[in-house]
Amino acid sequence: MYGPQTNRAIQSAQRQLGVQTDGLITPGGSTQRAFQQQTASRPSLLDANAPKSSRPLPALNYAAISSNQRTAKHLRKIAGTGDLSTFTADAITNGDDKAMAEVSDLIGQVHANNPSQAKDLFESTIAKLHTKKAEALKGTLSAGPGANRHGPEKEPAVPKFPANKKAYLKGQEANWNEQFDAASQLHEITPAERQVYMDLFGQEGGVKLDNSGTAVGGIRQATIDGLKERGYLSNIPTNVTPNSLEPIQRAAVYRAYFDDVLHTVGGAESLATIGNQKSASAFGDTLFRNGRKGGTEAIQKAINATGSHKVEVDGRMGPETINTYRDLSSNSSNRKKLLDVLAVERLHQYPNESNRFNYFRIMD
Repeated sequence: MYGPQTNRAIQSAQRQLGVQTDGLITPGGSTQRAFQQQTASRPSLLDANAPKSSRPLPALNYAAISSNQRTAKHLRKIAGTGDLSTFTADAITNGDDKAMAEVSDLIGQVHANNPSQAKDLFESTIAKLHTKKAEALKGTLSAGPGANRHGPEKEPAVPKFPANKKAYLKGQEANWNEQFDAASQLHEITPAERQVYMDLFGQEGGVKLDNSGTAVGGIRQATIDGLKERGYLSNIPTNVTPNSLEPIQRAAVYRAYFDDVLHTVGGAESLATIGNQKSASAFGDTLFRNGRKGGTEAIQKAINATGSHKVEVDGRMGPETINTYRDLSSNSSNRKKLLDVLAVERLHQYPNESNRFNYFRIMD
């Protein structure tokens, strides 16, 4: 919902407040109530006419911009901005120039929808910053919204076949391109989420039927029927089969699967919050191939096997599991160890699929 550094700032504040560390702010929820109790007497405004800075900021990637788009869209549904400024200010105070860029872009996107709401977010964020940081934020906004973006309207490049599936997928170039185009059409798709789906499509053999003759792209009839029963895929006809799915329908099934499996942590869009693409794809592939319970257990056991973090192994996906996985993925050495042990854990369930699981490791 926010950029990754803002998300981490929210989680840090939640730990200090003693509430659930899910990285989310729900109007009227435990995070908002706890902060309101702690800061009831804090002043909320600072002079907005202080001198501006011309501080340059790094360009934002697609994931950060799309994350801010979701936040701006969410704010349309509520009055005011709640305690969001607490977390934007914390991100700027404890973060680097990237955090400043994320907050600046967020305010710019909110302004496009509701200028008065953006003014409220801006002024309440400024009020919580030291003068130097406050002036820096004002300076970033003087260039205008979107000045630090890469440009999400740029035509994305079609990824190559997964290296371990190149020979198997030969002759499916047109299908591969069609599936990528279809995934790109999903509402507010991020590059990270799209790449997870393309990796799944590739590892599952593209449009070829699997050895059992019942699945295409890893999707079985039971997958479709189960998702429809649980209220997903309302736009897909009841008589559709894995073999008759159009590319856009297949992409919708992938998203619905992760909306279902990850419903406790924000659904499919939480894939983009992991940060590192290799880690995100490994996470997604584990939950898809090893299943909701088996995949979650493999991820939890892998986290514990790194030796630096520990979570309960219960086969249930929740904020603790995905947040710890995200934290490990943010460091290159921890990430390598995590993906190594995850590949090993997955082999316990499917001992003959080492080529697939090793694809998601970081090879020296």
